[in-house]
Amino acid sequence: MAKTVDSVTRVNNVNAADVQNAVKARLTDIFSKVTTSTGSQNQIHYKGGSFFQPYGFKATASTETIGDATVLKLSGSPKMNFLGYLVLLMVAGLVIFGLNYGEEGLLALPAALVMIIASRLGQKKVTRRLQQVSADVSGILQ
Repeated sequence: MAKTVDSVTRVNNVNAADVQNAVKARLTDIFSKVTTSTGSQNQIHYKGGSFFQPYGFKATASTETIGDATVLKLSGSPKMNFLGYLVLLMVAGLVIFGLNYGEEGLLALPAALVMIIASRLGQKKVTRRLQQVSADVSGILQ
């Protein structure tokens, strides 16, 4: 299972709307497609990724004003895109082929293992990018 990113960042002397705009701008810079939906007054849900990448992201950014500072709470995780589901079907097909056809099929099992490892690396890449967004937003607005 993919790791969930939970981060809290304090930004001084900035209102909540500017923080949310900076989060959306940074997510758009990193991922090619980002969609938003409003959860509540101070909470926005983001989804996105690329069609050509197996993993995209789901994230929620909440802002809270405390005195003259704004606190950004960003939580998110990788999610499978269409290409990720195709890779999952290929892995399942390769494993079934490998189990049914003896010696010739055993050649398919290393290919399935490589696809599984690539999937884990894709999830870690998206997780690192989400962690980077929170750090970048605090650096941009300070």
